[in-house]
Amino acid sequence: MRDAPVEGLISVGLCKREEIEGCSEAQVAEVEASFGRPLPASYREFLLPAGQGAGRFLRGTDCLYPRILETTAEGAELLVESKEKFSLPTDAFVLSMHQGYQFMFFRASEGDDPPVYYYFEGDGTPQRISDSLSGYLFRCVEEHREQAWPHSRLRRRPKREAASGAGSRWFLRWRFFAPSMPRCCGSLRSPQPAPLSLAAA
Repeated sequence: MRDAPVEGLISVGLCKREEIEGCSEAQVAEVEASFGRPLPASYREFLLPAGQGAGRFLRGTDCLYPRILETTAEGAELLVESKEKFSLPTDAFVLSMHQGYQFMFFRASEGDDPPVYYYFEGDGTPQRISDSLSGYLFRCVEEHREQAWPHSRLRRRPKREAASGAGSRWFLRWRFFAPSMPRCCGSLRSPQPAPLSLAAA
């Protein structure tokens, strides 16, 4: 299952095999050691096949190894600089940072496929933007595809693989990617769900 996204990228001619690089088990262990706790299974299964680069996917956003060793600290620092009244929970991991003013994070205590939260500088409390990390990653894939082909909603959409494990749900038979960053990884200034309460974190 780990090789499915790699083969999907190559099959549509958007990336050469040598442009896609996963993390080793040792590198994932290094991320966990830096974080101070185990990573969710769904995130590990992103890092292992594509954690150091996946061609055009998520290009321009700090979400790959080794940058992810620093993004959580940078997210916490951004909150301080923005004089927010809350701080990141101790179990929060910033999985992506974009241009130093917005980031996504999950909480390790919320399961193997945790919700994803989004913070934009000056917007106040983070917003919950996805009920699961696998769902968030799937949306990123979809938005890359739709940016590459604006009329792609008429095409066959990627299909989810049947999976019993939480970590493999986002490996959906990757078929389409685009060179530009999808909205899921950039600004999300549209109306969002109710804010996350971090008062007791």
